[in-house]
Amino acid sequence: MFTPSRPDRVHDPAVKRVQVLRTILGLVAISWMLLSYGSASDADAVVDDRFAQIRTTLIVLAVTYGTVPFGVRVAFVLGAPLSVTGVAMWELRWLRTRRGISVRGALLR
Repeated sequence: MFTPSRPDRVHDPAVKRVQVLRTILGLVAISWMLLSYGSASDADAVVDDRFAQIRTTLIVLAVTYGTVPFGVRVAFVLGAPLSVTGVAMWELRWLRTRRGISVRGALLR
């Protein structure tokens, strides 16, 4: 990784572990997606595949609309953004409480 450009930057093992874990999980997710979808031979195949996925998704949503509880749908839609936001908020709080670094201070404002 890059070395800090400012002398007041702190090397923290807990934050480093969370960042490495997020990176590994991201690489695993990307690898899984690439292996599950495979590679297409040309652009037309990619477009056809995406339209097939959209059609299948719309059919599944239409069929299961009345049977899937509202809470499950909300969890699927908001789950990823809320988990990423939660980890980011934890990191900011941790830096503020343990190291005294605020967002405003980190941005030199």
